Amino acid sequence: MKARLLLAEAATTHPDGTISMLRAGITNVWGEKPPVNMQASLVTRIEADLGDVGQHQIEIMCMDEDGKEVMPKLDGQFQVARGGGHNNILLNFGFGFPSFGQFTFVVRVDHVQYDTWTLRVSVAPPGAIQQPLPGHPPAGPEGPEGQIH
Repeated sequence: MKARLLLAEAATTHPDGTISMLRAGITNVWGEKPPVNMQASLVTRIEADLGDVGQHQIEIMCMDEDGKEVMPKLDGQFQVARGGGHNNILLNFGFGFPSFGQFTFVVRVDHVQYDTWTLRVSVAPPGAIQQPLPGHPPAGPEGPEGQIH
């Protein structure tokens, strides 16, 4: 069995087992000060082999640098049909990261860690905020959302 994580700005699953993603592979989110808000999609794809048939337990969590869980843990079960195959789990979420630093998403299947995805939450580097083009009005207020990069 294999399980993979990927963080995207947005994602949706389709009946044929495929996933559409927008800006997949996010590793940084910027904000002026904590909490740094983020609206995103965490995609988990589980690929099962012939011998994996049956019911399995899955856990998805997010931890800070000290190993403390910062989001509610997602616990669930999934079924692998005869012949193996894949399962997609899509978690669309909005969250305010409580501090700057490194946060790690973890996926475990049957209490075994299969993959991690690391996200750096920090102050935007100088010049990272896009300036309006000449002759174009400035963008409206950004609201509470952080800059995703």
